[in-house]
Amino acid sequence: MLLTQQLAKNEGVAALGPLAPVLYQLSTEQPAGAVFHDVIRGGNLLYSAAQGWDYSTGLGTPRVAPLARAIVDLLKR
Repeated sequence: MLLTQQLAKNEGVAALGPLAPVLYQLSTEQPAGAVFHDVIRGGNLLYSAAQGWDYSTGLGTPRVAPLARAIVDLLKR
């Protein structure tokens, strides 16, 4: 997130603000797999991983460079 903040600052975005709403907005706007790797195997003690959002893995794991670019682009709108 520090690198995302640095990229944002370099492109004139003053602050990142609350991150959760931005991440969930990006997850609906971006094509599947563009900014998150979807974890579909495994799980935790209560829930199994599944395609898309799930209780055990949430949105998945970030694809750092594309996610940083997408966050900055979204905040520049």
